[in-house]
Amino acid sequence: MTGTAATEKEEFGKIYNLDVVVLPTNIEYRAMRGELHTIARRENGVEIVTYENPQTNERYWKRIDYPDQVYKNQEAKFRAVINEIAENYQKGRPVLVGTVAIETSEYLSNLLKRRGIPHHVLNAKHHEREALIISQAGVPGAVTIATNMAGRGVDILLGGNPEGMAREQLRKEGVDLTQIRSKEWNEAAEMLRRGQDPTTRYPTRWAEVLAEKFALCEQNRAKVLQLGGLHVIGTERHEARRIDNQLRGRAGRQGDPGSSRFYLSLQDDLMRRFGGQTVANLMNTLGVDDNMPIEAGLVSKSIESAQVRVEGYNFDIRKHLLEYDDVVNQQREVIYSQRRRILSSANLREIILEMVFDTIRDAVAVATASEDPNEWDLTSLHGAMRAIMPLPATMTATRWQKMSPQQIEEELIELAEKLYNEKTKALGPELMHQLERAVMLRVVDNLWVRHLTDLDILREGIGLRAFGQQDPLVAFKREAYEMYTRLLESIKHDIVHAIYHAQLIAMPQPRPMQAVHPGSTPERPTRPVQTRREIGRNDPCWCGSGKKYKYCHLAQDMAGGTPPPISQRQSDSAVALSHPKAAVATRHHRRR
Repeated sequence: MTGTAATEKEEFGKIYNLDVVVLPTNIEYRAMRGELHTIARRENGVEIVTYENPQTNERYWKRIDYPDQVYKNQEAKFRAVINEIAENYQKGRPVLVGTVAIETSEYLSNLLKRRGIPHHVLNAKHHEREALIISQAGVPGAVTIATNMAGRGVDILLGGNPEGMAREQLRKEGVDLTQIRSKEWNEAAEMLRRGQDPTTRYPTRWAEVLAEKFALCEQNRAKVLQLGGLHVIGTERHEARRIDNQLRGRAGRQGDPGSSRFYLSLQDDLMRRFGGQTVANLMNTLGVDDNMPIEAGLVSKSIESAQVRVEGYNFDIRKHLLEYDDVVNQQREVIYSQRRRILSSANLREIILEMVFDTIRDAVAVATASEDPNEWDLTSLHGAMRAIMPLPATMTATRWQKMSPQQIEEELIELAEKLYNEKTKALGPELMHQLERAVMLRVVDNLWVRHLTDLDILREGIGLRAFGQQDPLVAFKREAYEMYTRLLESIKHDIVHAIYHAQLIAMPQPRPMQAVHPGSTPERPTRPVQTRREIGRNDPCWCGSGKKYKYCHLAQDMAGGTPPPISQRQSDSAVALSHPKAAVATRHHRRR
């Protein structure tokens, strides 16, 4: 539920499939039912509406929204704003001034200081005093300058917030508010609202201060009501009517009186973008003075229509971006569902074997696509299968020439399942399950991150397709789907490749600690006698990365001492999978 959704009705309906229903206020609802009498009149071209209860003679007000005043330049506009603030300040009426930026609020603050008008500034620079400023924004003569994001959705109580003022007074007196129970504080405040004295139940200093502030705020409220309630001044129209309505909504809440007015200039961003220069030329032709405003309902309607056009433009941008995001979101849902399946599944064997079998079937189908057996590319098939899993010496491409595609496929599937069972037996069911999960998660996460990066690159340049008479969105959907298809194939291939190349490697044992007694000298460790040759520059590195030693750890070992012999390199390369006695490392064999 919100009070500013009516202007965004189209966006809620088209993007989120939500209907916006405008409910009348409590006062309007009671007037519709006949409980309150509506009294409407016009003064100086402005409609003033009040509601009266014939039984209790209580009176309620509808906020007065004055027409906008448009000036030629910003200097004249801000002079008019300062003059209206000074006029209301002299009367003792609280004023809330809304700005679009911190710079504007600081500029107005400097102008008010020159006029000697005390005020409070509520923006990101003074966020720590926000509660205090809001609590005092409704006291007589208060002037508050706030940005469009500060203090929104907060009731500014006419006469002041007694509880906020009481807390501030107690802090000044050195009272520790943390020692006051919130239940007792709320009960005391409720007693004061009912007209009772809380000091009879809580004979403490904080109850006395709370009672004093309630009495003071009640007196201030009566004074502010006579002056017309809170007056809101807007220094510039926003691109969205919703933000303007939020600012106006600070006044006239809960049936209290209040009013609002916006001051604009032809140099404001919104006016410059939508016909401001045309109006300025007309005013110059007619010789209109800079300090003379344009105040007419037609001008306000034209400004509102400009806001509607800006809102429609921004809505089209958000809708267009959402259409692109939907493409990625559909892929994200599938990937995340697969990832959740990996995390929750207690048996990943069947999933991985199905991937292995699909890989074998696809490879055999591609290699034997021709109807002529002489054109089968069995050599490439043999190389592809050897890259995935170790093949026995008897399984050669020459031998496959005498077999049908179905026989080749069955032989490879049988071998793949046999090797998988042997690996499971060697590692054990528990460690094999950890290996399966770790491999699948690592492959999915790495490839998905890379895929998102590729989609971002595609999205940045897809707009250029419009120059080739192509719909960028259609092109993005088509190419994103093709990339997603390749992603699934890459995930399957990398999982199958990694699962068959994982090896069980013993973790290096920690060196035993040597006890040193007082007065003794620790023995120097004996260097092991190397029984094998040192690692050559072109030998595979001892870390197991598959790179040549000179391209991997040679520089590091030369700086730290003699490199380890080849016989020791197996003890230094392992990727732990949280097993107490062993670790599993994925080693990619290089084709010689």
